[in-house]
Amino acid sequence: MNKNPTKNPIQKEYQSPPVGHEISAGLSGIKEEFLLDSEKTRDILLGALNREGYDIRHTHIEEFHPGFTCAITISESHLNVHTYPEYNFMELAFSSCRDSTTGSSGRVYDEILKKLAPEKILYLYDHLTPKTLKAAKDLGTLVE
Repeated sequence: MNKNPTKNPIQKEYQSPPVGHEISAGLSGIKEEFLLDSEKTRDILLGALNREGYDIRHTHIEEFHPGFTCAITISESHLNVHTYPEYNFMELAFSSCRDSTTGSSGRVYDEILKKLAPEKILYLYDHLTPKTLKAAKDLGTLVE
């Protein structure tokens, strides 16, 4: 048994490709209907994905009392929300392997944000534009 294994000379270290887009946000001040009605919220998410031509593979809703989680698997990755009605709060996470230069991920997020109309965005992570997104600026809701 070799106690000093050598690195396989063919093996290369993985490097993430320069494509894709990840957006995460904490939304506060959401209307109760979006925090409690999983189907209404799911329809907003699916509508935004469909308008940008994403390939929707599976949708799953898990109901809690109160609130829900909605997970949508797309061939390009996923879109998830989890609601906390008792805190008037929703977490949103969207990840896409689509070429980030198309802007489609940002348009999906912008559309969802406009329809949910949060009073505040408590945190926002966008790996392409870490400070903010256009919709958050336009709504004047981003807490910096």
